[in-house]
Amino acid sequence: AMRLLREHPIPNMILIDLMMPVMSGEEFIERKKTLPEFSAIPTVIMSADHRTKAKAEALGIKWAINKPLELSALVTIVDEVFNGA
Repeated sequence: AMRLLREHPIPNMILIDLMMPVMSGEEFIERKKTLPEFSAIPTVIMSADHRTKAKAEALGIKWAINKPLELSALVTIVDEVFNGA
């Protein structure tokens, strides 16, 4: 994920799973915070972990979604990120 972020145009938002191979979502978020060019990108975490919202708060992430992902919940978050709804 970090390699892709560096190799492609900067995205408007990141949707990341906490449970990823190689680097966890938590580790990715902590690294992203240290990189000025990426730190301000709105980030949404998702996970099947029942503590997703608590983990998001601990990481300083405003948006969290539980899996299985409900499209309407994601649309609501995207609307809030881009329109302040």
